[in-house]
Amino acid sequence: METLDELDAKATMNALPQVENAPNFASDEQLFYYIHNKILTSPNESIESHILKVIDKSCYEPGSDVYFQAYHANWINFLVEHANAYKAMFCEYPGVKAHQTGQIEFLDREFRSFATITAVQRGNTWKLLDFKFFPADEESLERMKSNNTNCQQKPDLGASVPESFKVGDAVKVAFSNGTRDCTIDKIDPNNPNRYFVKIDGDNSGKGYWVDGSFISKSDKSNSVKDKVEKAKNKLLNLFK
Repeated sequence: METLDELDAKATMNALPQVENAPNFASDEQLFYYIHNKILTSPNESIESHILKVIDKSCYEPGSDVYFQAYHANWINFLVEHANAYKAMFCEYPGVKAHQTGQIEFLDREFRSFATITAVQRGNTWKLLDFKFFPADEESLERMKSNNTNCQQKPDLGASVPESFKVGDAVKVAFSNGTRDCTIDKIDPNNPNRYFVKIDGDNSGKGYWVDGSFISKSDKSNSVKDKVEKAKNKLLNLFK
C-alpha cells in the first residue's frame, strides 16, 4: 500500500506539464542531442517532464517509481533551476570535447566549459543517467548568448552498430602509448560496449577497462574452439 508521501510525490509528478513520449534511441548520441535540444527549446517548466521521459530506472530509489536517489534529484533540480544559463551557454549543435560510448561532453559557445551527459543502453534504446554543467556568471552569459562563432553543423546521428566482442576474443587495443595485442577478459554488464582486456604476454594479472571504440579484431584467435582445432591439425600433421 502506498504511503501518503508516495501519493503526494505521484500527485506532484502528475501535475507536471504533459509532454510527448521520447522515441527509442538507436545510439547514445541520439539521446544526447535529443535531451540537449529539449532543454534549449522547451519552456523551463517542461524540462523536468522531458527528463522523466528518458531517465533510467536506476536513478530512482529501489522499489520506487517516484522518489529519486538524492544524487539524481539534485542534478535534475539544478538543471531545471539553471536552464536559462544553459540556453545562453550552448549552441543548438555545440562543439564536442569528448565522446565515448555512454558519455559526451558538449562545449559551451566560447569553448571555456562543458556539459557532461551520461547514458546507459537498455534493450533497444538509451536512457539518461546524469547531466552536469556549471553555469557561467551573469556578465559572461550576456556575452555568450549571441556568440555563434563555435557553433557546429548538424551532426549525422544515423546509428552505427558498434563491433561486438566475446570473452576470450583476440583483439587489438589502441592505448595512449601504442596498439597492443590483447584478449577480452570480461564485459561490463551495464555497458555492452565496454570491455576488460588483458595484454597478451603480460603475466602480472593486470587488466584495463576499455571502450569498444578503441578495440578492433585481431588476425589471430584466442577462442577455445580455434585452439582445439589448431591442436587437432597439429596432431594430424605429425602422422602424415
